[in-house]
Amino acid sequence: MSEKTDETNDITKKLRERVKELNTLYKISKVMTKKNIPFEQQLSKIAEIIPPGWQYSEICCSRITIGPTSVTSPRFREGRWSQKEKIFYQGEPIGCVEVHYLAKRPEADDGPFLLEERNLLIEIANRLSEFYNLKQSEWLMQEQKRYTDLFNNAVEPIMICHVSADALPERFLFLNDAFCNLLQYVREELERITPASLMPPEDKAMLYKSIKEATSKGYAAHPIKLTTKDGTVLTLDAQTHILDISGETYCITIFR
Repeated sequence: MSEKTDETNDITKKLRERVKELNTLYKISKVMTKKNIPFEQQLSKIAEIIPPGWQYSEICCSRITIGPTSVTSPRFREGRWSQKEKIFYQGEPIGCVEVHYLAKRPEADDGPFLLEERNLLIEIANRLSEFYNLKQSEWLMQEQKRYTDLFNNAVEPIMICHVSADALPERFLFLNDAFCNLLQYVREELERITPASLMPPEDKAMLYKSIKEATSKGYAAHPIKLTTKDGTVLTLDAQTHILDISGETYCITIFR
């Protein structure tokens, strides 16, 4: 009878621990899906959620570190007994999630920690990695929109082009409204042609020279002639800046 009672108590204890783990993951998922909450505040809330998922939650604390951001659960301090898992961004480690016990407890599978707790920490680290990768994508989209709005609202005509190996702008990457209006084109029409096709044939050598100068110095100021949709030739002052991004060359030109 005693053995059966012990077995029942053991099963009950294991089920109780599994429920705690599932509840921990559920709460973390809820925090990750909340909108309009600062990233650091979300991490802080997750750090608070982690300790109750461990067997000895009364002496457990946690810390999450991602890049320069580090948050902890209440009353955190580093203990002699701890578990740690790395957090990754695009395959590279950029932080970790840690769990610490502040007092000694009986030996289990991994020091005083259960094997299931190690697996739980691995799952939390995986979710934090996915969460940070998603946040980075959102931040990048917001940045792109901010710069797109900035360019489109600029009074000066602006174009951004990809520069080919022979130092000629081979295609438009971005055109603001002022540039399209100046040349009397719809943006989609300009995206189907090359920047050089807007110049009189005799001026294309000047464009090549200007790109080469800007490539060597990073910046060049020069006059440039562009032809509008109705055939009018405009002479404009142009300031060209060269950017190298991931092995590709781009020029940003502002016309006045």
